[in-house]
Amino acid sequence: EGSYHASSVLTFAGEAPEADHRPLLIIHGTADDNVYFSHALKLQNALFQSGRPADLLALSGLTHMVPEANVVRRMHQRVMRFFESHLRRTPTPR
Repeated sequence: EGSYHASSVLTFAGEAPEADHRPLLIIHGTADDNVYFSHALKLQNALFQSGRPADLLALSGLTHMVPEANVVRRMHQRVMRFFESHLRRTPTPR
Protein backbone atom coordinates (compact mmCIF):
# COMPACT_ATOMS: atom_id res chain seq x y z
CA GLU A 1 0.00 0.00 0.00
CA GLY A 2 2.89 2.39 0.65
CA SER A 3 3.99 2.22 -2.99
CA TYR A 4 0.50 3.04 -4.23
CA HIS A 5 0.28 6.01 -1.86
CA ALA A 6 3.71 7.28 -2.88
CA SER A 7 2.91 7.08 -6.61
CA SER A 8 -0.69 8.31 -6.50
CA VAL A 9 -1.47 11.74 -7.93
CA LEU A 10 -4.05 12.07 -5.14
CA THR A 11 -1.22 12.14 -2.60
CA PHE A 12 0.24 15.28 -4.17
CA ALA A 13 -2.88 16.96 -5.60
CA GLY A 14 -2.69 20.01 -3.36
CA GLU A 15 1.06 20.31 -2.92
CA ALA A 16 2.06 22.64 -5.76
CA PRO A 17 3.38 26.04 -4.69
CA GLU A 18 0.80 28.84 -4.75
CA ALA A 19 2.48 30.43 -7.77
CA ASP A 20 2.12 27.18 -9.72
CA HIS A 21 -1.64 26.81 -9.57
CA ARG A 22 -2.09 26.45 -13.29
CA PRO A 23 -5.26 24.59 -14.28
CA LEU A 24 -5.22 20.89 -15.02
CA LEU A 25 -7.25 19.14 -17.70
CA ILE A 26 -8.31 15.62 -16.72
CA ILE A 27 -9.52 13.39 -19.58
CA HIS A 28 -10.92 10.02 -18.59
CA GLY A 29 -13.13 7.32 -20.08
CA THR A 30 -16.09 6.40 -17.89
CA ALA A 31 -15.74 2.69 -18.78
CA ASP A 32 -11.98 2.54 -18.10
CA ASP A 33 -11.26 -0.75 -16.33
CA ASN A 34 -7.53 -0.05 -16.08
CA VAL A 35 -7.81 3.18 -14.07
CA TYR A 36 -11.34 3.49 -12.76
CA PHE A 37 -13.29 6.67 -13.58
CA SER A 38 -13.90 7.19 -9.86
CA HIS A 39 -10.17 7.94 -9.58
CA ALA A 40 -10.58 10.90 -11.95
CA LEU A 41 -13.47 12.16 -9.81
CA LYS A 42 -11.36 11.78 -6.66
CA LEU A 43 -8.54 13.73 -8.32
CA GLN A 44 -10.89 16.50 -9.42
CA ASN A 45 -12.29 16.70 -5.88
CA ALA A 46 -8.83 16.74 -4.27
CA LEU A 47 -7.76 19.57 -6.57
CA PHE A 48 -10.99 21.47 -5.84
CA GLN A 49 -10.54 21.02 -2.08
CA SER A 50 -7.01 22.43 -2.31
CA GLY A 51 -8.06 25.39 -4.44
CA ARG A 52 -6.45 24.08 -7.62
CA PRO A 53 -8.39 24.74 -10.85
CA ALA A 54 -9.22 21.64 -12.90
CA ASP A 55 -11.48 20.73 -15.81
CA LEU A 56 -12.75 17.19 -16.30
CA LEU A 57 -13.59 15.84 -19.74
CA ALA A 58 -15.49 12.58 -19.19
CA LEU A 59 -15.55 10.35 -22.26
CA SER A 60 -18.82 8.48 -21.81
CA GLY A 61 -18.62 4.74 -22.38
CA LEU A 62 -14.95 4.77 -23.40
CA THR A 63 -12.19 2.70 -21.84
CA HIS A 64 -8.49 3.46 -21.43
CA MET A 65 -8.13 3.72 -25.22
CA VAL A 66 -10.03 5.95 -27.64
CA PRO A 67 -10.51 3.96 -30.86
CA GLU A 68 -12.83 6.28 -32.81
CA ALA A 69 -11.03 8.81 -35.01
CA ASN A 70 -13.74 11.45 -34.63
CA VAL A 71 -13.54 11.23 -30.82
CA VAL A 72 -9.75 11.49 -30.92
CA ARG A 73 -10.00 14.54 -33.20
CA ARG A 74 -12.51 16.27 -30.91
CA MET A 75 -10.47 15.37 -27.85
CA HIS A 76 -7.38 16.94 -29.45
CA GLN A 77 -9.40 20.06 -30.31
CA ARG A 78 -10.52 20.27 -26.67
CA VAL A 79 -6.93 19.92 -25.46
CA MET A 80 -5.77 22.67 -27.83
CA ARG A 81 -8.57 25.00 -26.68
CA PHE A 82 -7.55 24.31 -23.08
CA PHE A 83 -3.89 25.08 -23.85
CA GLU A 84 -4.78 28.25 -25.72
CA SER A 85 -7.14 29.40 -23.00
CA HIS A 86 -5.00 28.61 -19.96
CA LEU A 87 -1.37 28.29 -20.99
CA ARG A 88 -0.76 30.71 -23.85
CA ARG A 89 1.13 33.77 -22.78
CA THR A 90 -0.11 37.03 -24.21
CA PRO A 91 2.75 39.11 -25.61
CA THR A 92 3.35 42.28 -23.66
CA PRO A 93 2.51 45.47 -25.56
CA ARG A 94 5.51 47.55 -26.59
